[in-house]
Amino acid sequence: DRVILVGDADFGFEGILNNSQFTQYTVLNDGTVTTKTWSTKTSDQIIRDLSGLVDAIYVGTNGRENPNTILLPMAQFTYISRTRMGTVNDTTILEYAKSVFPQITRWDWVPELGTIGASGTARMVALTLDPMHIECEVPVMFEALPAQARGLEFEVFCHGRTGGNKVYYPLAFSYGDGI
Repeated sequence: DRVILVGDADFGFEGILNNSQFTQYTVLNDGTVTTKTWSTKTSDQIIRDLSGLVDAIYVGTNGRENPNTILLPMAQFTYISRTRMGTVNDTTILEYAKSVFPQITRWDWVPELGTIGASGTARMVALTLDPMHIECEVPVMFEALPAQARGLEFEVFCHGRTGGNKVYYPLAFSYGDGI
C-alpha cells in the first residue's frame, strides 16, 4: 500500500499521492488569518478550493477528463463532513459539495495526505480512478507462508512484488497543498 500511495524513492517509483506529473492547483491564501487551512476558511471558500481542484483537470485537458474521486486528509474530511454550510442551513459542506460535483462518486480520506504536501502540509487530490487512467503493477501478490518454528519463536516468511503505478493520463489528476 505504501508504494502505491507514496511510492519508493530508492526504486524511482512515485505514488498516487505525490506524483510529479499531476497538475498542481494553488490553494488561495485567504483564510481568516491569511492561511490556506480550511479551519480558517468559510464554507464558500472551501467549496471554491474544491472547485479549483476539479477545474484544474478540466482546464488541463480541455474538458476531456472528468475526475470521479476526491481524496482528503482525515482531519479535513471530518471537518467538511461535520461543518454546516451556514447558520440557517443544516446541509454540511460535504453534502453540498456532493450536490455541486455529482460526477465525483467517491469522497474519501487517506491518512498519508495529512503531511505529504509541500513543507509537510495537508494535500487534497482529485483523480479518475479506473484502469484506463492509472493502474498498479503487482506481478506477485503478497503471500505469507506457513509459520516455521525456530527455537522458541515462529518465523513467517513473506514475499510479494510490485512494479509501481502506471499513469496513462497524468492530466486527469490534480492536487492542492496547504488545506
